[in-house]
Amino acid sequence: MSNSLFSGKAFQVITTETPGMIELKFDRQNEAVNVFGQSVVEELKHALQSIPKTAQGLLMTSGKDAFCAGADITEFLEIFKKPEAELAEWIQDNQKNFDLIEDLPFPTVVAIQGFALGGGFEFALSADYRIATPKTKIGLPETKLGIIPGWGGTVRLPRLIGADLAIEWMTTGNAFDVEIALKSGAVDAVVPADQLRSSAIQLLKDCVSGKIPQHQRRHQKTAPLSLSRQEKTMVFSTSKAGVLAATQGHFPAPVMIVDLMEKSGFFPRKEAMKAEAEHFAKICKKDYGKEKSKFH
Repeated sequence: MSNSLFSGKAFQVITTETPGMIELKFDRQNEAVNVFGQSVVEELKHALQSIPKTAQGLLMTSGKDAFCAGADITEFLEIFKKPEAELAEWIQDNQKNFDLIEDLPFPTVVAIQGFALGGGFEFALSADYRIATPKTKIGLPETKLGIIPGWGGTVRLPRLIGADLAIEWMTTGNAFDVEIALKSGAVDAVVPADQLRSSAIQLLKDCVSGKIPQHQRRHQKTAPLSLSRQEKTMVFSTSKAGVLAATQGHFPAPVMIVDLMEKSGFFPRKEAMKAEAEHFAKICKKDYGKEKSKFH
């Protein structure tokens, strides 16, 4: 028997069939897909506050056929008109939502079906582990809109899959099949759709029992990149040259990602997030308006 701890228009927090395990379900009312909007960002903050610190684990799910399509840019038009400093501060406010998930005093697992793109994938990256179904696609397509990830993508993805691969993913803006995601380490397991929930719960149990060293993963996701000076030079010089060759200097967002990661990749999480927010605000004020899709 499950009990509701929080019930909003986009998020529900409920107890699960497994004692000690709490579920955070993303399920926007009267919408075909889950997307982040202003009200959703604000509601997430309240939903997270309702999660008891005495829980043993958090399961993040979607009530839709797909996990999350990202953020609805049209809902943020007025915010994007704010001065650069205010825009960066607003970005940091939602970054803190995802930081709260990453800092919970118990393991977190997200169950992904369909797709997790842009802000939706950044939401999933805040969890310790990701389990997906065979048809899942993930990615950070922000550069296709002339902007960069702003909710932790440039911070968490390189720490999870490596700087060089993360740069490729973010600068191209492509969505990737689950096989590629699994091989890279962006996804930890792929299971049939009818086993997604039970597999995620079992992973949480394995973390709680100590069978899986969840604290090592969390350290990996929050610590600075561990590259030698030679490796750092090779990764970022090669990446920057490749991006410049591909864009011919006409698209600043991919180049900004490389420059940002070269600096923030070696910062602690708090400073890295701040740098991401500042760069996001800068690119938005300079290049916003070129997007061809309402989602990022």
